[in-house]
Amino acid sequence: MSNRMLSVALLLGLLLNGCLNAGHQESLEVELSFYHWKSSLQLKQTEWAYLEKLKSSKLYVKFFDVDWNPASKQAIPVAPLKVPQQPEFSLPTVVPVVFITNRTLIHLPDTQLPLLAEQMTQKIQSIWFSFPPQIPIQALQIDCDWTETTRAKYFRLLELLQQSFDPSVQWSATIRLHQIKYFRQTGVPPVDRGMLMCYNTGDVRSPATQNSILDSATLQSYLFNFEKYPLSLDLALPVFRWGVLFRDDRMIRLINGLTPEALADVQRFRLSKPGHYEVLKGTFLQGHYLYAGDDIRLESIEPALLQTTVQQLKPLWPSSRFTLAFYQLDSAMLEAFPPTSLEQVRMDFEQ
Repeated sequence: MSNRMLSVALLLGLLLNGCLNAGHQESLEVELSFYHWKSSLQLKQTEWAYLEKLKSSKLYVKFFDVDWNPASKQAIPVAPLKVPQQPEFSLPTVVPVVFITNRTLIHLPDTQLPLLAEQMTQKIQSIWFSFPPQIPIQALQIDCDWTETTRAKYFRLLELLQQSFDPSVQWSATIRLHQIKYFRQTGVPPVDRGMLMCYNTGDVRSPATQNSILDSATLQSYLFNFEKYPLSLDLALPVFRWGVLFRDDRMIRLINGLTPEALADVQRFRLSKPGHYEVLKGTFLQGHYLYAGDDIRLESIEPALLQTTVQQLKPLWPSSRFTLAFYQLDSAMLEAFPPTSLEQVRMDFEQ
């Protein structure tokens, strides 16, 4: 064979191999998990059943919040988790999660960072002692919607926390969509993995918003720079609903878990337009007093929307093995999501 023919043959082989590889996408391996965001770790039977049916190997459990106390002018741990009894350890591996408000970082002096890291470490360990002692902490997650102005302080806090635990502990931080799209401005936290919180995409305070929990069009506007983002990513998707209470076009509060059935009393509520209910007279609803003329916007997630979200994310997803966590593990919230529907979300990613 002449050198020219050999060159042509090699070129054809390379082109054929490139075409085959272009048509092949690396298979994904997705592990299902949940968030537990309640003040007490007491799982109901239906919640145990979800974990077992979906073979969830870990559970992200909020241990406490960190907020700024203006009176004492210091950051303090608040709302600690109660573990009323040692849970049965068919319970998946527990990943402690600590939520830090961004206003804490705004007000906290740099000189108080070591003290806060020490207080957080002690609090995590004291709650962990409520669990069987033979199971060590394997992973920790910090949840904070930091900004460009607070990132240096937040990232330093993460470094200080990691120095207080065994080097084998895997650290993750929650990541918002804007923190990937604009990661050069917001920075990348110094942790092992990121958990992309793919919800709360809209402006919940705006009366014009239709669904602030998750909206496909809004999500699409953030899907940039995934291929450049330097952290391996896990993914959190919403399985919750709420009502957004407005008074004179100003958001008053969120009413968690609110359903249309709770607003079925036509003497008190009127469907004013799709997804919106007008309060007809002063009344109580789930412990909150409502005034005549108040507007309630119901927001929810359906399984079909989760599947659409997967189709948007899958072509961009940078990790071949990752955790898909649903927020949150709550039997009332999960009524609209049979285990098969959540399993289908996983399968949609893997196929």
